[in-house]
Amino acid sequence: MDLSSKRTPRPSRSHLTLSMTMLHPIPGSVLALLVLASVASGQTQPTVPAWVQMFDQGETNPQLKGLMTPRGVRVEIVAAAPQVASPLAMTFASDGTLYVLQSKASSDVLLALRDTDGDGSFDKTETVMNDLEQPQGLLWHEGWIYFTSGGRILRRRPHDAKMFDELTAPAADKQGPPTTLSADEQWIEQQLAIGLAEQESERPSGLTLGHDGWLYVTAPGIDNRLKSWDGSQASILRSGAIFRLRPDGSQVQEFSCGLAAPQGNIACDAVGNLFQTDAGPGGWRLVHLLELADYGWRSDLPPAAMTRPGTLPALHRAETGSSAGMLCYTGRQFPTFLQGWLIAPDPRLQVVRMGEIERAGATFRLKSEFHLLQSEDPQFRPSQAIQGPDGAIYLVDSRQAGDGAAPLAANGQQGRIYRLSWSGNEEASAIPLDPLNIQALTAAAQTPPGRGRLIAILLDELQPATERAAALAAARKVWDASVLDACLVAIGQQDPDLVRLAAEAIGERLPAEREAQQRLAEEMQQVLLGAALPAQRPLYLALGKLGTRLETVPEWIFEATSVTPAAQANRQVFDGHVRAAEMRQGAATELLLGNLEVALIDPNPDPPERERLKAFVTATAEAMRTRELANFLDKLIEDPRDFLTQLEPPLQARLLSAYQQIVVDPPIRADAAAEWLIRHATAPLEVQQAAMQTLAAVGTDKPATAVAIARLVTSGKLDRSLLPQAVRLLQPHAKQSPTGEAAKLLVEITAGK
Repeated sequence: MDLSSKRTPRPSRSHLTLSMTMLHPIPGSVLALLVLASVASGQTQPTVPAWVQMFDQGETNPQLKGLMTPRGVRVEIVAAAPQVASPLAMTFASDGTLYVLQSKASSDVLLALRDTDGDGSFDKTETVMNDLEQPQGLLWHEGWIYFTSGGRILRRRPHDAKMFDELTAPAADKQGPPTTLSADEQWIEQQLAIGLAEQESERPSGLTLGHDGWLYVTAPGIDNRLKSWDGSQASILRSGAIFRLRPDGSQVQEFSCGLAAPQGNIACDAVGNLFQTDAGPGGWRLVHLLELADYGWRSDLPPAAMTRPGTLPALHRAETGSSAGMLCYTGRQFPTFLQGWLIAPDPRLQVVRMGEIERAGATFRLKSEFHLLQSEDPQFRPSQAIQGPDGAIYLVDSRQAGDGAAPLAANGQQGRIYRLSWSGNEEASAIPLDPLNIQALTAAAQTPPGRGRLIAILLDELQPATERAAALAAARKVWDASVLDACLVAIGQQDPDLVRLAAEAIGERLPAEREAQQRLAEEMQQVLLGAALPAQRPLYLALGKLGTRLETVPEWIFEATSVTPAAQANRQVFDGHVRAAEMRQGAATELLLGNLEVALIDPNPDPPERERLKAFVTATAEAMRTRELANFLDKLIEDPRDFLTQLEPPLQARLLSAYQQIVVDPPIRADAAAEWLIRHATAPLEVQQAAMQTLAAVGTDKPATAVAIARLVTSGKLDRSLLPQAVRLLQPHAKQSPTGEAAKLLVEITAGK
């Protein structure tokens, strides 16, 4: 079948679904396992490298007594009290200045630390900002210092009158972010976005510039409604989240959700893969962050759990731990066998983990792990790791007293910043640090390669993947038709990371011309069916975005998943199919109902195919997260052919429970599910339970319906074990109308009548 050829007139839903799904029959058990299998339960334990021999750094420096590292790792204190107090975050500028955000009892300040004599330690400290309000996160990029404050994302740069005038003009025309001067008139300030969580314990804490040029924001708050100056906005409610936006604050987008308590900056490897640690009631986990992925945590759904049906698993879990600012080491000042490893500080366990990951299908697995640092000092609180311009690893030790810890010094100044380098062991000789060459860096920034040279590097399969990825990152900044053509060539090449990056770039810069859109669809469709697993998800997402403009694409997305076993068996890829399918309003609803029509009514499919189709629809719906899912479920329930009742009770229960997966602003309501339950009060108990749990969590806008359902429970027509859910269903209506029927019935139930 040539999927790149011109399409024939569109067949009916039933004919389309049957003809495509019969090409490669897949057992229904594959899709059942897709939803029920737990990667965590079968994860392999990482090994500790044989060369790791821990020793006390106090052997080389008495100040470091009790700080353990493997032999070969050198630790130096490059800043300490009274230079730094309680450091929260740090970032390097291009001139080697280390900016440190620190919290004091009286104020939060930003320090600039400089090494003026070249001895490797910071000997000059300057307070450059002392008017900060609850700052978190820190990033330097192209002369701007980024941080969050009171639910806002801000950036500042030194005041320059000419630049200030250049920035205020577009701001006045709403073509740029609002621009002001700080109170001391030393800084130009721009407010990029507002609406992040402002709770003291839930403040956003990480800012990371990705390989793709996006600014990523770590937001552990339970409710975040981020809105940019350009009007773009994204809401992620009831869970921690990762947002992304352009460095100027425009194009705010949801990136990932379902995280419990992510903290600090995320780790970005040399080819743009993103990683974050997370911690909650289910323990500590390492997550491979994927666009539009949900990792399972919800603050409002009991019981507290790190996984839910239809969500993606972590690549590794541990029983306990905490999250902090991560790093993927991409320098050359550590041996090659440590390059590309992830570094994850854990302030709770007082360790810094270092882990080697390797590809596992469309994601990764943790292959090896050891403690880069560990200490029994109760004040040791590693909270961020970054890579310095000299190739060293720099680590923030906030030195905060924890449970059972000795009190801090009276002046509260206990913070430290460590520098880690390689001093050599039996496996590898010492590696000197790379001195900062400001002149060379400045020259390189002023004379970047031309577009033609970047494209040539991108398409040269003999070049290292890191060089090709860097060329594509630079080419995205000078996007035109030639870069698009190069990306179309790249998605047909062998390296899955380059295919992934090219697909992501195409998805961001879709052309406006229909002929060009059709060409993109044909090229990406042809590539997707044979692409390596890591490349399939971004290809699905790029096609999904294209599908919001081309009507035929969502239909093809369903076809591709149906005929590609790997797409159905791999959770990350299947999730990409779901995200793509629900992007075009109405498309997923039509196609899911069409599949059910074939499974339940069409006389042609054999029994295994009917079961496969029902499993496919259920798994797809269970993984959906947008308002499109509510539209599908409502139409499914209200369909005069009563599709829901024709399904087996376990599938009915899963579909009714799927309402709970939708967290949008404004919220959806489960009115259709409530009316269905009233009509089917004799449904099996597992179906009643699923419906009542959904109604208790999601609710109905109709007080009379809530009362009717509660009376079915109190009368015994619905199982009386569902009374707690009936009470939850009544409560919001009773609160809204204290003298209404819902309030009266609630009083009766409470009184035991």
